[in-house]
Amino acid sequence: IGSHGQTIRHRPQGSAQSPSFTWQIGDANTIAHITGVTTVADFRRRDLAAGGQGAPLAPLFHQGLAAAAGGQGIFLNIGGLSNLTVIRSGAIICGFDTGPGNTLIDHWFTSHCEGSFDQDGAWALSGQVRSELVTQWLSDPYFDREPPKSTGREYFNHNWLSTNTPALHTYPPEDIAASLVDLTAAAAARAATTFSGGQTHLYVCGGGANNPAIMARLATHCSNLTVCSTLTLGIHHDWVEAAAFAWLAHERLNDRRFDLGVITGSAGTVPLGVIYPA
Repeated sequence: IGSHGQTIRHRPQGSAQSPSFTWQIGDANTIAHITGVTTVADFRRRDLAAGGQGAPLAPLFHQGLAAAAGGQGIFLNIGGLSNLTVIRSGAIICGFDTGPGNTLIDHWFTSHCEGSFDQDGAWALSGQVRSELVTQWLSDPYFDREPPKSTGREYFNHNWLSTNTPALHTYPPEDIAASLVDLTAAAAARAATTFSGGQTHLYVCGGGANNPAIMARLATHCSNLTVCSTLTLGIHHDWVEAAAFAWLAHERLNDRRFDLGVITGSAGTVPLGVIYPA
């Protein structure tokens, strides 16, 4: 079993007073004991110890998926946050978090509507994208920072939204929903365009691939790319992240080490994950 766990805090930018750390809950000892299956967990902290961001790790798996596309392609994983991987001639050119994925969208929805998420992006599609807001949000320094970089909900959250939108509650809520969808798409598109290097396809995975509003805005912003799901490569977009950590667990059991310099900025080659025997 490869158990990533639930990230409750990710702070890769440390200081002398407050060192970097990442924290995922989910006890691998309990999983191994109850299931009787050797479990691999704690995938990120060794990379942090080697000076890296600890995230994203999905690009390592995206590299394998790209083989079905001739070793080429851009991969966008839209979960709570979004991360992008560029593969060229079978090699990872870069991989980093582009910014928010569903986290701000879901928070805004649950603050105004019943349910935990905007099914099929219907509420966002009923609103109007306010380009002045998206432009303001994209002026945040994170979006212009050069990779390697990663982020989390401790940065992109309600406080961030309120601070960066002084007139937030003067807009119709559905317009904010539409604009937050556009922010996710625009930030990813900016990154994809910057690092595309002549790529032709953007393969989308994660929960965001199920949201027609996000996919439509991606297609609008990425007019030079064919935007499609990883289904076109033979794996459902909902399965990619789970498959990635199952694969990382397999690689750890075989003592494979990874050079994540172009992804996380860590030094040397590191093993990812701690083994908890059954």
